[in-house]
Amino acid sequence: MSGLGNNPTLALLFFSAPLREGPRIALRRLVRLRTTKPENACARSVLITFPYRLGDYLMLTPAIGALARDESGLQVDLLVDPGVAESIRELARGFDPIRRVLAEGSAPWRAAIGSGWDRVVHLGRAEAREHGLALLGRARRVDGGDRALLTTAESIPHLFFEAVVGRPPGSADSLRPIIELTPDATDGEGEGALVVAIGGADWNRRFPSWIALVRQLGERLPNREIVIVHGVEDRHEAERVAAAVPAVRLQSGALGIRRICSILAAAAAVVTTDTFYLHAAGAFARPRVAIFGPTDPALRITDLGRADVRAVFRRDLCERAPCHNDMFDRCRGAPVDCMAISPDLLADAVVAVCGSGS
Repeated sequence: MSGLGNNPTLALLFFSAPLREGPRIALRRLVRLRTTKPENACARSVLITFPYRLGDYLMLTPAIGALARDESGLQVDLLVDPGVAESIRELARGFDPIRRVLAEGSAPWRAAIGSGWDRVVHLGRAEAREHGLALLGRARRVDGGDRALLTTAESIPHLFFEAVVGRPPGSADSLRPIIELTPDATDGEGEGALVVAIGGADWNRRFPSWIALVRQLGERLPNREIVIVHGVEDRHEAERVAAAVPAVRLQSGALGIRRICSILAAAAAVVTTDTFYLHAAGAFARPRVAIFGPTDPALRITDLGRADVRAVFRRDLCERAPCHNDMFDRCRGAPVDCMAISPDLLADAVVAVCGSGS
């Protein structure tokens, strides 16, 4: 009762509901009232929820940017997995349309859920739909309960764009990720280096031949500095590569995510298996080589037509059974070496986009 005592209008409406309607109807009236926006409110508010990864966030930023250009004063809240919430807050610094990054289950999320949004968009994969609907059950009530929750089948940039903005993207440029770096963050560290970004969120996307590839790149690009960056979970693999190829420079994952972005922004080229590094480098239009292994890169690299953007993948696996989340359990029963890609082939692609190093 104390929660209503500070607002006599709410209390009056709640207790004045006819008895025949019952407490459930009265509660519905209360919820609707809580979601009513003041008449002088001009900014639209949108809640966007998406699953787990930093790459998903970067794929989403061009859609948020386009929506903000279409609707002045737009405010966007993101609901994300707790494991990536702090990193996404760092990436979102300076990106004005984003008001809050809320971690699922956190106190700020529980406090925000009753404040109401004009629109809710759930960017979950197909098998995550039920989880998303359950998670956003109260948000749907806040949204009026009469609008379908938008969903996508997969983390694909143009699907994100259409779900959020309501129209297809105009060009590949309109799908470029957005990272706002301050001038002091881009001090030229690693300027002109070849950045090898070691990572891979899934077990079947971890490249087994980093040492052979980096050694070849050092031999074929003798005038090009090679810098290795990595996340915390990939520290041991990065250290193993650096120990085997002492000429490379190893950057610790403790640098912080914005510092890593500044290194990517200054790179001559980036080679990686991880979609976060891939999309972060794409935000600065850097030349890059993506090692996709079992996944078709055409769905995720929006500027693949550029001469300095290459992707190497296992076409045989993609044609036989596209490797999305629903394939993982079947793979585990009879493991396939999804990343069995020749270091020679990859080195050719890197040299092509990176140049001679002169």
